[in-house]
Amino acid sequence: QAADTIGPVAQTAEDLRGRVSALEHSPPYGMAAIACTPDLSAINGNMVFQQGGKLIHQSVGAFNAFCPVSATHGPVTWTRLKVLYRDPDGLGTTSRVKAALRHVFLRGTSTEPETVAELDSDDFADTQPVEHEMLINHVFDFERSYYFLQVSLEQAQPTTHAFFGGFSLLD
Repeated sequence: QAADTIGPVAQTAEDLRGRVSALEHSPPYGMAAIACTPDLSAINGNMVFQQGGKLIHQSVGAFNAFCPVSATHGPVTWTRLKVLYRDPDGLGTTSRVKAALRHVFLRGTSTEPETVAELDSDDFADTQPVEHEMLINHVFDFERSYYFLQVSLEQAQPTTHAFFGGFSLLD
């Protein structure tokens, strides 16, 4: 009978370990576009303005904005990237929003950024503000890499107003 008493306790402990493991998810990470930095071509060319936390293209041509991904407490297991944007012509070619989650090794042979996940608004027909999600297959290692989101906004007409609203990294 002692074995019967120990059996359920061990099973309960295993259940508890399983529940604790299920709770060990990375907290979500997000950033509004207003916290990102447009490149010098956008600033010097008066190509971007900020409104309601968004970066809005107000001219013609292309520019990049860079959003840091800060190191978080403990290892992270993010598996999804969500990006909020507006591409006024959807699948058309007069405007485009591209977002690439990238990392640069802190030490090592390569100083070139590597792409972890990428979104191109021209792959979707949406013409209104939308949040698209993509899967990430990457082991985040903040001890060896810096991470950032690079967003490119392009448009051929100054009145279309493509915009980037922000992003989230989720488990």
